[in-house]
Amino acid sequence: MAKKRKKYNPLKSAQSCARAGLKDLIITFNAEDQDCKVRSIKSGKELTVSRNMFNAIWKFRYKWGLWLAALIKEKNGKEAYTWMEVESPFPVYHEEINDSLSDQHAAFIAEEKAKGNQIINLGWLASHEGLRLDSDRVEFLLEAAGV
Repeated sequence: MAKKRKKYNPLKSAQSCARAGLKDLIITFNAEDQDCKVRSIKSGKELTVSRNMFNAIWKFRYKWGLWLAALIKEKNGKEAYTWMEVESPFPVYHEEINDSLSDQHAAFIAEEKAKGNQIINLGWLASHEGLRLDSDRVEFLLEAAGV
């Protein structure tokens, strides 16, 4: 007797291919420029977005891993990056990232202002679920994004 197989689901297949295509990519947002860019995690260089990459990012919902970031000027006049790692509470499309995390971003900004820090620039980094970055890599990507 033949073994039963799961029925082919084209949507699940396309989504798994999209996840594989986003493996080494991160999306950066710089509030000063109001611009989203796709960058390589390894080199930090901006990548040109192909049609397949566009579809992988914008046509599927992901539970995005995010780093809300700010370039601050401390009380002593020294500039530094500060960030908070968060995960989107539910799967969202790329264009819904700002809306889904607006409360957390506002709390992050209020926390920095309460410490007496002046905020120079804001931004965020986003990657599809499951990616973990160390603090050196986050700072490198923030510098590359111009946050």
